[in-house]
Amino acid sequence: MPQIQVIVWNIQNLGEASNFRGNWQYFGRFVANVARNRAADVILIEELKLSANPTFTLQHIQFQLNALPAPFNNWYYEWIKGAINHTGNPPYNTSADLMFDEGHDEGYAVFWNQNISKFTINRAPPIQPPGAAPVANQQSETVRMQLGLAAGTAVPAGGILTPAFATPYVLPIGTTLPGGAPLGFAQPVASGFLLPAGTLIGPGGVLLHAQVGNVNRVVIPGNYTVTDNYTLPPAGTILVPEHALSLVFFARNGNFNPAATPWTWVDFTQGHAVGDMRTGARRPAYLTLNVNRPAFPAPADRLVPLIVYHAPSAPYPSSRGMAKASTSQPLYQAYDWAAGAGAGAWTNVNNSLLGGDFNVVLDDNFWSYRYFTDAWANDGANCVTLIDNLPVPKDQNTVNQSMVQIVQYMTNNQIYSLNPANFRTRAIDNAFHRGGAGAAAVLYDLPAAVSNAPAPGHIAPFIIQGFRFMPFFNQYWNALLNGLAPPPVPPSINNAVSTMTDLHNGQFGVAPGGGNDTAARRAAEFVRLCISDHLPVCVGLPL
Repeated sequence: MPQIQVIVWNIQNLGEASNFRGNWQYFGRFVANVARNRAADVILIEELKLSANPTFTLQHIQFQLNALPAPFNNWYYEWIKGAINHTGNPPYNTSADLMFDEGHDEGYAVFWNQNISKFTINRAPPIQPPGAAPVANQQSETVRMQLGLAAGTAVPAGGILTPAFATPYVLPIGTTLPGGAPLGFAQPVASGFLLPAGTLIGPGGVLLHAQVGNVNRVVIPGNYTVTDNYTLPPAGTILVPEHALSLVFFARNGNFNPAATPWTWVDFTQGHAVGDMRTGARRPAYLTLNVNRPAFPAPADRLVPLIVYHAPSAPYPSSRGMAKASTSQPLYQAYDWAAGAGAGAWTNVNNSLLGGDFNVVLDDNFWSYRYFTDAWANDGANCVTLIDNLPVPKDQNTVNQSMVQIVQYMTNNQIYSLNPANFRTRAIDNAFHRGGAGAAAVLYDLPAAVSNAPAPGHIAPFIIQGFRFMPFFNQYWNALLNGLAPPPVPPSINNAVSTMTDLHNGQFGVAPGGGNDTAARRAAEFVRLCISDHLPVCVGLPL
């Protein structure tokens, strides 16, 4: 069965340049290493900032993702603003009708590793307010493919389609079907060609037999072993959509009833406002996977919505935002483009995932979590909380704590500890799954991953070493080498000399330190300064 690996990550102020994040080459390599270590298929990102150049930042991450070894090297991306614009007009179906939310100036982004034998991404569904006709959805900024060194370009209007050729695909040299010998030549094949489970795709990947953007696009990465029988799709099939991301506009009205549920507009909360708001407030974004599941061909089993939400940080708006998110239509339904002769139709689905930073401390008895975990009859979403398997108090258990801090929460007292666990706090990032058993999630412990002790998901030393060229670190090191007065040390760095030593060695804990200068502190400082204050939520979906 397909194993879909999803990372949901609040990357703090993504795109804003600083002395510690201004070179996106190093940052992109770090993100790519995380993706490789988790064998990620999809990365959902929160906190894409208005003040950044989103396309510039995301292109650099895409370039580093595509520099990974096959089969982890065939990435597309897209981004979307996070709120409805005050000046927009219903049905708010274009990018101009959206805005970076007025509470924190944020949007969302998604990356996915294109592999049509595993899944394709559905095009964004039409916007259809209750009682109105459907309208084409152009809310997102269009999907981007890599073209050139680090530049992305929008996919063509209508997306990337299977070409209308007699042989629209090319199997690469080295492709090995079960029981056969590796191909000694590139072999064009027709639509309808069956790739049996166990087929090893040659290093070059399965190509389209037509160029898109002057490149024959890879549709199944090289060195990938097909897990389920897959029939190459017919001409005109959308392999990469033009628009994939949408904002959540509609929600269930009352308890969910699989037979018939009324859907209505949903408003969301802001940190500085009391009531729910139609415009200006950040709302969830989503896209839909169309998974290759030969044993479960029905749309209810193939279509899997993935939803990401960054709730406001103020206590009541965050809890109410969670409750609102639990009613989101994509948590229960997906748009089936093949449902009829017309535009398709919304259909109930058996699997969905909603993840994000909810700014609500994890506690099963807290009412906003109960809106997800309660049964439909109790006004819940009938979901499972994926990072929620340890005794109370969960917020004090490292496995659940999703934020990296170098000062104590609320008191602002500096943390100087030998124990890396003491730099973890607040269980506020999570994921909720609705569907069959087997879904699981872990928090990617980045401070441990950059430390010198062996740890799951260890970040490659050469990636950490690159950060020594960031403006502050570079200036500090050059001043020391030349006997000059170094620039002032930011208050968050306890010992710049030790930090520089660790950066040059590619792992934290090499420098001896002493007193308040601990390896655990330096690892936490690096993660917060150069990466993010939130840990990635890594979800595995066996489908």
